[in-house]
Amino acid sequence: MGSDEDELLDDEEYYYYCSDGECNGGGSGSDEDEEFGGSDEGCEADEVVSTREQRYVVLTEDDIRERQEEMISRVSAIFSVPRESACVLLRHYKWSISKLSDDWFADEENVRRSVGLPSNVVHVPDCPELTCGICFEGCAANAMSCAGCSHFYCHECWEGYISAAVNDGPGCLVLQCPEPSCDAIVIEDMINNLTKDEDKVKYARFVLWSYIGVNNKCAEEAHRPVSCDTVSKWILKNSAESENMNWLCLGAWSDHGDGTGGFYACNRYQSAKMGGMYDEAEARRERAKNSLERYMHYYERWASNQTSRQKAQADLQKVENEDLTKLSDVVGIPETQLKFIPEAWSQIIECRRVLKWTYAYGYYLHNKAKSDFFVYLQGEAESGLERLHKCAEKDMCEFLPTADSTQPSLSLQDFGEFRVKLSGLTSVTRNYFENLVQALEAGLQDVRATDQSASVSTSSSKKPPTNTKGKSGRSKVARTSQERSGDRWPCDRCTFINPSSTNSCNMCGRNKPRRR
Repeated sequence: MGSDEDELLDDEEYYYYCSDGECNGGGSGSDEDEEFGGSDEGCEADEVVSTREQRYVVLTEDDIRERQEEMISRVSAIFSVPRESACVLLRHYKWSISKLSDDWFADEENVRRSVGLPSNVVHVPDCPELTCGICFEGCAANAMSCAGCSHFYCHECWEGYISAAVNDGPGCLVLQCPEPSCDAIVIEDMINNLTKDEDKVKYARFVLWSYIGVNNKCAEEAHRPVSCDTVSKWILKNSAESENMNWLCLGAWSDHGDGTGGFYACNRYQSAKMGGMYDEAEARRERAKNSLERYMHYYERWASNQTSRQKAQADLQKVENEDLTKLSDVVGIPETQLKFIPEAWSQIIECRRVLKWTYAYGYYLHNKAKSDFFVYLQGEAESGLERLHKCAEKDMCEFLPTADSTQPSLSLQDFGEFRVKLSGLTSVTRNYFENLVQALEAGLQDVRATDQSASVSTSSSKKPPTNTKGKSGRSKVARTSQERSGDRWPCDRCTFINPSSTNSCNMCGRNKPRRR
């Protein structure tokens, strides 16, 4: 969030808001296809800075509202203005108390004019009837309102006017008096008194987002392990015009159809090629084709994991609302002791989210060595997740009654084995994905270290060995080779390559095998 010294934020911490309750990660990126996909400068994978030590705090909506209300209360008390007026002032100054204070105490009247807060609020006159300035109907004085100015309108017209503005979007936060020549702003108190509940809810959301919009690092869903900048570029990429063109003639898809020979058999291109117009542009066209195919590879898998995640969320609801009760009746175990099942589904949902964003990470990763290692890690993650998903979905169904009310033939011992298996897979998958996220956030630094080690190894191998025998008679070259290969050890359960300094697998926690 913002770092204004007068705001209620710690200067040494970053505050993020994400709708899924978690935010931020590291990431990478550059774009090799600037000509066809827009520039993605500043995201080069080799220049990724580790974010593992970055301090950040996840804020819920309640946390944000609390901070928002505290700022409004402070401004209201300091400037001696109503709460609604304080809210208007803060929104105008993008929730910066210091800037507001400087201008307010320098020229209060000028600030009031700029934001639309009249100095002298006009109240409804003491008369039996007034004429509405919109419908021109005569109404009782207590059925008329104004925005603090002298222009009165009936409540019915106010409701329609405000409702239309709220449904148009966040512009309702600066809604002014219906009189064209009047700059008086419509405050939140009028919104709450004159509109329907659904409009009040929408308006409150806009007020909340006005605070998040200027005090945020990111307002997207949780997206570890990629950075907020990478998410922004990826979302922009998804809607880029470059991905909506025909790579044959480089024209827009909207200009293609049956009249051009179809979408994938462009006669514009064929006729131009026969005329020799496209000979020099063939390489450019091939790059456009490859760029689009590469993008679609990552986008389709990104979207597929999002779909799978939504399906898993629906399955989790079904498990909690229906399956746990049935399972409890079958195995004779209280539902409170079956929590390991929804925990597994929650882990599946979280893993689908991580996998989804790894495809955005991979799209901007162009370092060959890192890309190869990334693909390996991603493949292992997908395999582990599929094992967990299969156990949580298919294996559990074996203990549930079938459609014809047939009771399962599995024993309580079988269920105990299922419980151990599912709990173990949940733990292993969680550990693997946590380590995967950390590795990606760190920019796959192990690959760089491995490259440097290989370089040193190659350089050393070119030197002729001298005095290769020690007192023990063992070759120093052989001993050096063993030490080098002993820098890492593979886990015999999950195959993860671990540093030699660790005694248990960083992914699944299995103990380091003893050397024979």
